[in-house]
Amino acid sequence: MGKHVFLIDNEISRIAQIECLIAGTQITFSTAHNERTASPMLYSEEIDLVAMSGSVSGSAPLLNKLLDLKNAKGTLLLLYPILNREARTEFYRRGFDMCVASEDPAECAAAISVMLQRLDIRMVSPGVRKGEIVYKGLFLDPSSQEVKLFGSPIELTTQEFRILYLLASNRGNIFSRDHIYEVLWKDSAYCGGESISNHICSIRKKLGLPPSDKEYIRTIHGSGYVFGFK
Repeated sequence: MGKHVFLIDNEISRIAQIECLIAGTQITFSTAHNERTASPMLYSEEIDLVAMSGSVSGSAPLLNKLLDLKNAKGTLLLLYPILNREARTEFYRRGFDMCVASEDPAECAAAISVMLQRLDIRMVSPGVRKGEIVYKGLFLDPSSQEVKLFGSPIELTTQEFRILYLLASNRGNIFSRDHIYEVLWKDSAYCGGESISNHICSIRKKLGLPPSDKEYIRTIHGSGYVFGFK
């Protein structure tokens, strides 16, 4: 199934380079250079991913419009360049999928390619909504926090679901304990890395998975955790 990418950037040359780096027969593009031209296009066509430069004129009001699009249609969102770590954390907490510190076309193109791979684990039948994940018998619904494994319901806490959904929606990407903490919580009321490990253990136990599992949550020693295997 083809994928459609919407690039919003005031640098025409950077748009051209990104398109060239990730162009394929199954990927189409639309482009805009400011808020005025971008806004009418958000709902005029089906968009799988929006990548936007923070230097675009009118980018501030566009942020809320992008979040509305994500909530309505499950569209993936990428921002660049977001240099400040605290700013990246805040964007993650608001609902953006990825923030890249660089505006280098090659790095932006690589991030877009990785994000498009997430769409491959979404079932495309009419009965499954965007945002839901189906992978090797595991079903996740973020709207209800429903979890099923081969049709059997699994009861997870809110914290456990958020960790599992983060990993599952970034299949093949390694997350350290600190990165998971930064993306999902990053506040003094939470216990941090050790609690992440405890939650992972609990998730595995509830799913009936051994610590050596490689089909779902795999431990990469010295690095963190990865969902699935590439």
